Amino acid sequence: LSITDFSLRVGVSSDFRKAKYVAEWKRKVNRVWDSIEVLSVQQFDLAKEQMTLGKDYNIVVDLDIDALHHTDVGVELVIADQESGGRMKIKDKLSFTCEKQEGSVATYVAKFIPNRAGIYFAGIRIFATNENLPHRQDFALVKWI
Repeated sequence: LSITDFSLRVGVSSDFRKAKYVAEWKRKVNRVWDSIEVLSVQQFDLAKEQMTLGKDYNIVVDLDIDALHHTDVGVELVIADQESGGRMKIKDKLSFTCEKQEGSVATYVAKFIPNRAGIYFAGIRIFATNENLPHRQDFALVKWI
């Protein structure tokens, strides 16, 4: 079985368009990743109010994503517990959705509803994302807010 026959059999284009697209996308994201800037984060203030189980809390993140499109950048809230020995274990993740993009400024929003009592260790991270990546770790650009 030749490579061409194999490519046709599994549906791979002989000109490798998808691979070329992903490689170009990775180059573009790599070029601008360090210039992504957090403009604002609006979230609940634990110094002013106690978190209540079942209550909705909106989190809004404004990012200047430079030359990227909002679909190139994912935002998520990561919730972890501290295990014995100080090791952190991720318990839950909440994805943000992009509400709007005006020029290079994208606004991402999430609704957080606490559903268990206890101490929450939480952080917000942004990461490069593309539906054509086989898995998220294929391109491990991450920033913590």
